[in-house]
Amino acid sequence: MESDKKASQMIIDLQDKNAKLRMGLGKLLQLCKNTDMQKESSTWYHFIGLAQQMMDETDPTGKWQGIRL
Repeated sequence: MESDKKASQMIIDLQDKNAKLRMGLGKLLQLCKNTDMQKESSTWYHFIGLAQQMMDETDPTGKWQGIRL
């Protein structure tokens, strides 16, 4: 039983951390979009695309409607 509680708490903690990371990444992506950083250079475009991909892949509902480049 104790291991089940520990496993459940670990899952809850990871979900919380994931949500915090996604919120920060989402804010960064929005800032980049608002300042047109993806148009700055191919490097910015590439890294913003990678961040977008991370948001898409880590969306718990699979329906993230955030920034699309």
